[in-house]
Amino acid sequence: MIRTTDLIESFSGLIGWQPDYSIPISPVLSSEVSASSSGLYFNGVHPLLTLKNLSSIAPNFSSISVDLYSAEKAYVAKAIVSKDSNIYKATENVLVGEIPGVSSKWMPTSLFSEWLQGKTEGSIRKMIFAYYNDKLASKTHKTILENKALFDSTGRLVDTIVNNNNIVGLEINQVRSKSVTLKVNSITLQTDGTGTITLSIYHSSKYDPVKVLTLEKTQRGVQAFPQTDLYLPYEADGITAGGSYYMTYKQSELAGDNQKAINKAFDWTNGPCTTCSRRDYVSWAQWSKFLEITPFYAAETYQTGTDLWDVEKNIMSLDKNYGLNLDITLQCDITNMLIKQKDLFIDALSKQVAIDMLREFAYNANVRINANSINVGKTEILYELDGDSTSMKKSGLNYQLNEALKSVKIETEGLDRICLPCRNNGITYHSI
Repeated sequence: MIRTTDLIESFSGLIGWQPDYSIPISPVLSSEVSASSSGLYFNGVHPLLTLKNLSSIAPNFSSISVDLYSAEKAYVAKAIVSKDSNIYKATENVLVGEIPGVSSKWMPTSLFSEWLQGKTEGSIRKMIFAYYNDKLASKTHKTILENKALFDSTGRLVDTIVNNNNIVGLEINQVRSKSVTLKVNSITLQTDGTGTITLSIYHSSKYDPVKVLTLEKTQRGVQAFPQTDLYLPYEADGITAGGSYYMTYKQSELAGDNQKAINKAFDWTNGPCTTCSRRDYVSWAQWSKFLEITPFYAAETYQTGTDLWDVEKNIMSLDKNYGLNLDITLQCDITNMLIKQKDLFIDALSKQVAIDMLREFAYNANVRINANSINVGKTEILYELDGDSTSMKKSGLNYQLNEALKSVKIETEGLDRICLPCRNNGITYHSI
């Protein structure tokens, strides 16, 4: 699993586009496009990558209109407006009256700069997926556990749990890997009634809940609540590695709706007996290698407002589930790790952008390049990309890109024993 949007945002600005001062009127480049944390610029990757040549294959911006800035209107981040014949882009949400050219929330840009930024981000996306798909193909990255329920059966309807005004729920601990993310696909709640239940999810490193869900239970017995974006990462911004998650609700809410949780008898320490429920045992055997889940309760009086209480006061109850069951996927999310190692991608990224831009030159979709703009033809450009097909020696930018990606793959192997392991190909024997 990778979060493409976060990676593109992080990799943008790793290499920049340098203004071309040899052009009498050089197009305005936004700080997004010109920023280079590495000190390298795409213009230097290949002699053809000049702003003059790039302008030749860009769309005809004279036919594109930009909304005039209105001082009576608020704007969202990345909005583009025109003011006094200049074009500006919002770097964040802009309030009414924050004027371009005056407020720091606007940065100068041009339609050419935005086009160039879009092309660069497209190349970043292509490079990321080339790396990611190769990791999947070589089985050095994987989904650990997919669409697995904690148990595949339900509690007996007569096994209700008395409401004692406690905070109840599940403590969840993941396998120790900074790249692992637990995705909750669905939450199932089994009670003998209906009503609204607030399910709060906490992490031991934060006072405030990570997520608060309002579950409208409309039927007695079992009801599933599908989730689309409920991720519990082992480590993330504001989430300290090695902590625990707590998925909880208050029994007083159930009591207010005259309902009780139905208990599913389950041995959370040793797992279900193999003769009692084969399906439950198989499920437990699969997820228990990566997750440690323990039901608990604590008095509601321990909690102040919505803050996390002192979890040392939790009392484990290893024979209850408080009506809760989860359908989960345990994924390797290597996004944060790749962001930390993004400097390894500098060479590959420079080659990917050069290849994509040169291919635009070769196939010339806008048919605007002529002898006055660029003095090489399609055959010469494709030679630069693919090398000499008649030679035994591989060459060309595509070959260089593949070699750069191989280097990144080797450098990132073994960074995480579960999600980015080393690949042991064993010993290969050859005849002499």
